[in-house]
Amino acid sequence: MKEYQDLIGKIAIAIAIVIFGFVVAGALTAGFSNMHSAIVNMGDSIRDGLIKVANQ
Repeated sequence: MKEYQDLIGKIAIAIAIVIFGFVVAGALTAGFSNMHSAIVNMGDSIRDGLIKVANQ
């Protein structure tokens, strides 16, 4: 295999890793955003009296 083919292969792998990193970062951001929204909505429901919290 010629050196330039090896270099092109390594560059392609590096680009794929960077793209994968962006995809994973976007998925994590969306997931944590959904969790934040759920917690805020649950807090609003508790505050409005729609959910009762048991006293022990």
